Amino acid sequence: MGGIGVNLTFSLQVKEELTRVKLEKGCCASWELAGLLSPRGQAGFFKGNKIFRTSYAPLARRAYTLAKQALGIPAEIKIQRNPRGKAQFTVKLPLPGEKIQERLADFDRGLLRDGCCQRAYLRGVFLAIGSVNNPQISHHLEFFPLTQEGAQRLQFLLGVLGLKSNALLRRGKWVIYLKDREQIVHLLSLMGAHGAVLEYENTMIIKDMRNQANRLVNCETANLNKTVETGLRQAEVIRYLVDRVGWEGFPEGLKQIAALRLKYPEATLKELGEMMVPPLGKSGVNHRLRRLQRLYERLKGEGKSGLG
Repeated sequence: MGGIGVNLTFSLQVKEELTRVKLEKGCCASWELAGLLSPRGQAGFFKGNKIFRTSYAPLARRAYTLAKQALGIPAEIKIQRNPRGKAQFTVKLPLPGEKIQERLADFDRGLLRDGCCQRAYLRGVFLAIGSVNNPQISHHLEFFPLTQEGAQRLQFLLGVLGLKSNALLRRGKWVIYLKDREQIVHLLSLMGAHGAVLEYENTMIIKDMRNQANRLVNCETANLNKTVETGLRQAEVIRYLVDRVGWEGFPEGLKQIAALRLKYPEATLKELGEMMVPPLGKSGVNHRLRRLQRLYERLKGEGKSGLG
């Protein structure tokens, strides 16, 4: 994705792109803000105001922009640095917590009907508590941590949008996650991470091509091993026949193929046929080698001194 630092994880690349998504309508700003501020663990109530904390600068800027567009009130951003020098951004919104609860109540009353706002709400929740694995490693997208109520709300919305998610309890909080490759791509697209979708699909195309190449190599290796093993067994049969009856005991039509197989035990049937004079097709070569095998079995079974 253009403009993204090479050191960012895939999740942060996705979030960086989502912070630049243009809102489709004015109503979407309030829904994305509700999604961003509602999950526990990332945001909480503080002295009647809403506080959002993050160490990711683009996310702090997004929260500031959403508040300005949705509420028409400025947000306050404070920057602190830990002993290691890493910045921590605190976005303080002069927004009573009840306002967010009212928006979530609208959700529960079924008022989140517009597709653009549904996508905006999902985008906000993902920005706050979402993560997605690098597709080169595994297919996994999750939202964590969530209260049971928040998990039910999110899973319901995903279902409305045709996405099948799973839920589990982890360390006392709920996780909503997707494991299906196509579903993850669809969700990324719904949220507006189209660059991430292209990168995800390109990665999967390369991975699929690599897997297919590996399968072909493995198949060819297996076929080669099978050819060599078969050739070595046939050479052993011919050596046994030569030891028992000598070359003079071979029928004329089998001497040439027997000599070639002894000399080239690793050769394919096609290669053996091309070395014959006159050349012989694969079926003809296979037929003669089978005749040698039957003669070998007959000689061992009956103890005859000649091939006849």
